[in-house]
Amino acid sequence: MKKLIFIFVFISNLANSQSYENVYYQINVTNKVVQTKIISGDTLLILEKKAGSKYVDSLKLSALDKRHNYIFSLPDSLIDGKYCIFYNEKKQNIAFIICYKNGKRNGAFKILHYNGKLKEAGFYVDNCLDKVCLMYDKFGILFRITNYSNCELNGPLTEIVNGQFFRILNYVNGKLDGHRIEYLFDKNNFPSIINESEYNDGQLIKK
Repeated sequence: MKKLIFIFVFISNLANSQSYENVYYQINVTNKVVQTKIISGDTLLILEKKAGSKYVDSLKLSALDKRHNYIFSLPDSLIDGKYCIFYNEKKQNIAFIICYKNGKRNGAFKILHYNGKLKEAGFYVDNCLDKVCLMYDKFGILFRITNYSNCELNGPLTEIVNGQFFRILNYVNGKLDGHRIEYLFDKNNFPSIINESEYNDGQLIKK
């Protein structure tokens, strides 16, 4: 019995040692244009940043190293133009480029990681995500492809992990609908299905 207790305590301490703070920084911007800058031939309007706020979630254990994730709060309405937000006050690290038309977010946008790698790219129509949206990890590797229309997920959603695990789902009006499949490639690049199911209006109907 004493040995079992000792092992339990050891495992418990090991788990605690792997916990970390997952820090989320909120970047808020105002409607005030403070500068213009030419980047890749485009004249971008640089918005003023408010004081950022920080959220800390110490319960997430999805990674063992600290990660900094940035959440962006943008105005719903601005005059027509292409706008740019930077991570730092020296305006060296681009965080976000977005287009406004007819007073709303309209057109292509991109978000970059702090290291300059592409984080997210897609399109807005009247302040709603529209068409395809791509998401990349901090190394610039694509891990998610989504489709939007009418402000909701509509169409296939594909998730990729390390180029070996794939999950393909389908959404209709923001709800899971249709076939869902998960498959995995082995070391010889041979695929095997590990999960299949069917959804209707967000409800699992077959597995």
